[in-house]
Amino acid sequence: MGKWRLVGEPIYTAIFPPGDEPDPAIVRAIRRFDPDFIPLACLKMYQTPTGGEDRRVYTVIARSVPDPEESPDDCAPVNVMLPAKGRVLPGPYYPMKTLAEKWDEKSWQFRNGVPEVAIPFDWNVYHFCKSAYWRFRQAQRSIKADVMERVDNRIREERAAVESVEAEASGRLMDNRRELYDAVINAVG
Repeated sequence: MGKWRLVGEPIYTAIFPPGDEPDPAIVRAIRRFDPDFIPLACLKMYQTPTGGEDRRVYTVIARSVPDPEESPDDCAPVNVMLPAKGRVLPGPYYPMKTLAEKWDEKSWQFRNGVPEVAIPFDWNVYHFCKSAYWRFRQAQRSIKADVMERVDNRIREERAAVESVEAEASGRLMDNRRELYDAVINAVG
């Protein structure tokens, strides 16, 4: 028996094949708490063990992350962020997640290259996105609080240093005034 084989690279697109579109009600519900949510299609073409072709469509949950160096007018309609060499590009809380269940490495399906099983784009995806979004927002608040605390500490340290310099300078100014007074008295006297 032959093996399944991926033909070419996966294609990511915002245009879903007819009949494979995500449920618009779920997309709207996700966009209520995350307006930057974008459903994408991942198209993979496989050669079957018998030599035929089998196209698989997976839904990908992604997020639009603006590029601060690019004018919104010059942007491509969809700029897909892919994981790069094992690391995820910065920005979103689910940079890109293909809704597919991978086979266990010990299974005959894995050994024979059988395509992953597509996970349906249903309300479970909505709940996953909402949970991931709030975990991300909580982490963001925690990071913001840490940064603000460091900024406040830095401001206190700088104020203390300025006050110390001012106190030292104030003492010198008084000494300088006394010396000027003594010099004037001695010159006149």
